[in-house]
Amino acid sequence: MHLYGSTVAQAARSVGDEAFITAAAGHFTKVFGAAPSPQEVHSWRRSWPALVAILRSAGLDGLHLLLEYALPATGERIDALILGKDTDGCLCAVAIELKQWTHAQLRPDRPGMVRTAERVVQHPARQVGGYVHYLQQWVNRADFPLTARGTVVLHDAGADLVAALRAPAARGPAAAYPVLGRDDLTPQPSAQALAQRLGCAELSPAGRTDVERFLHAEHRPGAALLERAGEVIEGRDAFTLIGDQDLARQEILHAVDGARRQGTKSIIVVTGGPGTGKTVIACRLLGRVRCMIAFCPGLSGESEGRQRSVPVAGGFA
Repeated sequence: MHLYGSTVAQAARSVGDEAFITAAAGHFTKVFGAAPSPQEVHSWRRSWPALVAILRSAGLDGLHLLLEYALPATGERIDALILGKDTDGCLCAVAIELKQWTHAQLRPDRPGMVRTAERVVQHPARQVGGYVHYLQQWVNRADFPLTARGTVVLHDAGADLVAALRAPAARGPAAAYPVLGRDDLTPQPSAQALAQRLGCAELSPAGRTDVERFLHAEHRPGAALLERAGEVIEGRDAFTLIGDQDLARQEILHAVDGARRQGTKSIIVVTGGPGTGKTVIACRLLGRVRCMIAFCPGLSGESEGRQRSVPVAGGFA
């Protein structure tokens, strides 16, 4: 499911109109079963025209743009997804995470999390990386080959904020997902250079048949993904968690570390609707607990005391 889809050039004709935003809000309720929040509509108003202008200045008018593309097995939505054909003729999906941030706070002890305004959220490079892994593991298969990439677009962010966000993302898997700020989103030294930064440089327009095939592709885990479940619990591998799933995992691990330092115990409850990833979080945590018990047998005792609740955002299952 997605909220809107067209070529970049077609989107440019209407995406900046207030009537388009109003229509999108009404259509959102029909597609996803609930009204968008005022904050979400406000973010569309600020980010959609900015993104389309960036894509056009990069010479990407012919690529296909999907807005608010849903990932059914997670309850998450990708802000924007660009579809095109790569040089091998394979369909390529570029996930774009849009942020209007001008300020954010990062803590060295929590590199995967960012505080912005009154919220603690996942680092955007980790967030878009989760989307890419989902597309690779749940859509890409033998009968429907797909390549996937991801980019973070902070169209209002200055150089200092971008540098701060890039520092923790430069280590580990998140390094594969560029964080672009205001200074990176101009066609300098050329439109081709901007397209390269966005991860779209060599993409050509996808035909209508390819786009329709992608839109109707069944989302299901590949055989290799299912085989990894046991390895995760054994502590030998890791499922990729997306959005609030990864945020919940990090919150739990930080709470456990804090409890160990303070000598306290508590119960943490992960809540969320069907398809929001509670089982996947449990697999990751079981793998972590096995490793911790192997090195610290005293951790295997029963827990009692305070109870905390960590929500995972609900999906439209």
